[in-house]
Amino acid sequence: YATPIVAAEGVHTLTYWSEAGTLVESPKDAVFEVDTQAPSVASITSALARGTISADITWSATTDGGSGVAGYVVRTSPGGTVLATTTSTSALVAGLAPGTAYTLEVVASDVAGNSASSAPVVVSTVPALALQPVYRFYNAGSGTHFFTPSTGERDMVIATWPTLYAYEGVAYYT
Repeated sequence: YATPIVAAEGVHTLTYWSEAGTLVESPKDAVFEVDTQAPSVASITSALARGTISADITWSATTDGGSGVAGYVVRTSPGGTVLATTTSTSALVAGLAPGTAYTLEVVASDVAGNSASSAPVVVSTVPALALQPVYRFYNAGSGTHFFTPSTGERDMVIATWPTLYAYEGVAYYT
C-alpha cells in the first residue's frame, strides 16, 4: 500500500508498507522529484550546407532546473523526421537531397521526458550540378587528384609537379 502520489512540481516523499498483513514491516519512505517543466529553448546559431547532401547545425546549450538536460534531436520542422540525435550542441545532418531546402529545428529534452523546440531555420543543400568539376588535376606519383569547379579556379592553380601531360582533356602531373 502507498500514500497517494502527488503530481505537483518539486520534491515529494512517498510512504509505503505492506497492506495484506502477510509481511510485518514498518512504513518506508522514498523521496522522488516531479519534473513537469521543459528545458529552456535552444537557439540555433548556425545552419550551413556542407555540400549536396549534408549540413552543419549548431545551437546554444539549454538548461533545465529539474531533472537535467538529457540531449538534443535535430529534425525537420514541424515535428518531422529525426535527422540527428546528440548530447552536443552541434550536429552533422547527412542523407539530404541535393538542391533542396530543409526547415530544421532543434528539440531539447530533459531526463523526465519534457521537451522544447527551437525556432525553425531553413538550410538549402547545394545543387548537384553546381559541384561538377570542370578541371581535374592528377599527381600520378602520389595517386592524388583534385578538382576545380570553374575555369576561374583552374587559372589560380599553381602546380609544381615536374612533368605535365594531358589525356582526353584532363591535365596530369607526374
